[in-house]
Amino acid sequence: EEGLVAYYTFNEGIGDTLYDQTGNGHDGRLFGNPNWVDGYTLSGLIGDINFDEIINIYDAVMLVSIMLGNEVGTPLQTYACDLNSDGFIDIEDIVMLIQKILTIDTTNRDSLSDATYTSSSHSIQISSNGEIAGFQINLKQNTILSKDNIPTGWSWNQKGNTIIAFSLDGTPLPQPYILPLEKPTEIEKINLVGWESKSLEAVEKILPLNFSLEAGPNPFNPSCNI
Repeated sequence: EEGLVAYYTFNEGIGDTLYDQTGNGHDGRLFGNPNWVDGYTLSGLIGDINFDEIINIYDAVMLVSIMLGNEVGTPLQTYACDLNSDGFIDIEDIVMLIQKILTIDTTNRDSLSDATYTSSSHSIQISSNGEIAGFQINLKQNTILSKDNIPTGWSWNQKGNTIIAFSLDGTPLPQPYILPLEKPTEIEKINLVGWESKSLEAVEKILPLNFSLEAGPNPFNPSCNI
């Protein structure tokens, strides 16, 4: 901050000199023969999940791993994962982190405020009125979905009945997006997130399984064209 005299990270790992990170040249000296050990610092940067004081793609990898339960995060890591401070770690936090990493200007992006999806025996189709930066699908049963149709520049992760996908390069999800299914799959919900980090639940549009037509009075005279 303004007027900072000296800043020490204690990340040297060797020797007895602490280097001043401000450029003022106020290097420090350690006394008492302390030992360097593996550890981490916490600079206060929300999203710095590996505590290296840099927010980058490695933090996104750790966030996804902690979110899906592949890795048990420490309380401090869990705190750093919750970028929007809502008490939950989900796709919204991931998109916010990617937005920080890519420094995306949201003013040039189409805002997301409405979305629907349809589900059939062979595919899921997602449509929206704005750019989708990430989505989370929760299935009613543990079914492996194919990631073959995921766009280039996107990341896909699945564990159990939870699927998350998000943009790594700033490209939005194609519209409409069709996710092929190998077999009929029941969906619990689909959450979508735009670049403004606002999430919404897509509304299901029911596809009719059969059709019927009634007309009256009957019979027609002399004919009826449909």
